Amino acid sequence: MHPAVTHIQTTDPKVYAFRISSEVDADAMEGIAKVMNEAFDSHPKVRMLLIFDRFDGSSLGASLNFETLKAQFRSLSRIEKYAVVGAPETVDKLIGTAGGWTGIETRTFDLTEEDAAWAFVGAQAREAA
Repeated sequence: MHPAVTHIQTTDPKVYAFRISSEVDADAMEGIAKVMNEAFDSHPKVRMLLIFDRFDGSSLGASLNFETLKAQFRSLSRIEKYAVVGAPETVDKLIGTAGGWTGIETRTFDLTEEDAAWAFVGAQAREAA
């Protein structure tokens, strides 16, 4: 993966969770996209959780690579629930309106509500072995 992104293993194989801890660049976006494209190949529907511990924005063009664009397009028909914890205000507003036109059940949560976000997607972080 990428130093800015941690892929969190979950108790449900159809729930994919990521913790973002700094600026997201093209490599970070591509890493998330690869995981999600594999998820879309394996499951008809998935749920996704993004936790923004500290978000420093995205570098210009971070989403402009084939793997990322492919994942974004596929997510419209493959994600059934999408939760974001600690989203910046502009992202929070976008997620709130996107659910209505995408058919994806979306919710945003404050950093203090991470447990509620996990409950929303129906899983917990799996303990490392």
